[in-house]
Amino acid sequence: MLLLPSRFNFLLDDEQIAFNSSTCALVHFNLSFQKILQNPNAELSVHDNLLRDQMISCGFLVPADRDELSTLRSRYLQSQANCDSLAVTIMPTDSCNFNCFYCFQDKKSIHMSSDTANALVNFIDSKLSGVKTLKVTWFGGEPLLAINLIQSLSHSLRQLAKKHSCDYEAFIITNAYLLNDSYIQILSQCQIRTVQISLDGDKPTHDSRRFLTNGGNSFNVILRNLKALLKRDFNVSCRINLDRSNLHSIPNLLSTLSQFLGSLKSKLTLSFALILPFAHLDKWNSNLCLPIEEFSACVSNFSDCMAELGFNIPNLYPFYPTPKNTFCAAVRHNSFLIRPDGSIGKCFDCNLSVGDVWHGIAHDSATQSNLSQWLDFNPFDDHECKNCTVLPLCLERVGKL
Repeated sequence: MLLLPSRFNFLLDDEQIAFNSSTCALVHFNLSFQKILQNPNAELSVHDNLLRDQMISCGFLVPADRDELSTLRSRYLQSQANCDSLAVTIMPTDSCNFNCFYCFQDKKSIHMSSDTANALVNFIDSKLSGVKTLKVTWFGGEPLLAINLIQSLSHSLRQLAKKHSCDYEAFIITNAYLLNDSYIQILSQCQIRTVQISLDGDKPTHDSRRFLTNGGNSFNVILRNLKALLKRDFNVSCRINLDRSNLHSIPNLLSTLSQFLGSLKSKLTLSFALILPFAHLDKWNSNLCLPIEEFSACVSNFSDCMAELGFNIPNLYPFYPTPKNTFCAAVRHNSFLIRPDGSIGKCFDCNLSVGDVWHGIAHDSATQSNLSQWLDFNPFDDHECKNCTVLPLCLERVGKL
């Protein structure tokens, strides 16, 4: 079998580090590795033969007759069309009790009506044939402002999962301000066991960024509720949104979390997110946004701080990259966002509707056109993307939707 170096190899010769973006293999290489990479089909010693086998296993070497780009495209299309799961993000309301300066949501204070909720259940029922897992994400606005609707819809959706003999998973993205013991009990009853919240720095910094609509502070309440969730064995992810204005406060935040949570901190998943401008939705100075190189350097420094404080560092983005099958759930056939008014989209950052809960998906020419923009969206016809070394980590076309 003739071999070639992978098109997705990335080498830092000065530091003797090699990375393959298709497998995410990372190695500190030696001279033997370099020689094999330069001449992969040469006669080798027993020891170097073993090394070559390892290089094949890690993806640094591939069969000469393999079209890596075609293989990646096939993986993308298979993932896009996979209907083993139905992923539904439900916005029971677009209202929010916070007034975060970087929020991209167009808040119209709409709560989902009972008629819309009933139509939503019927829509999901119609999509569950052959599905193995129903995955529900509660989002907003602030979804806990519609806790009664979450409660009633969760019951109906769990009954649907039982009817169709599929598994049920539920996740909520919340600012956590309302998560008192009563609400935590309701989440548990609704089989919502995974919670994502946000803290944007130490108390002064967070309270200047993520404050209540009446101007009140939120840090202490969120911290208390976060601890209560961990005590009840919820899976809690704490997202820390970064820009230039709060970088200085992150070490203090990590120290505060470590001291306040004690041994519970081992149960907490921490992640960092890059605040990005959203075109006409910008409400802040985009000069605050970090370039990706600076963001990556900051995350690396913060992970060192986390390690010193005894936090678990997950093998997840942004700490370590993982190969993607698609760049976003929005381009998958069986993934939908259902808004409070019953319209159906593919992404909460985009207002394009692809249907509604009464008529279904792509029920007219406008929604058909909108849906095709998502499903036809891929990087494999773009010259720059096709020649990019890190395409498997991105899969997002340069010419965006």
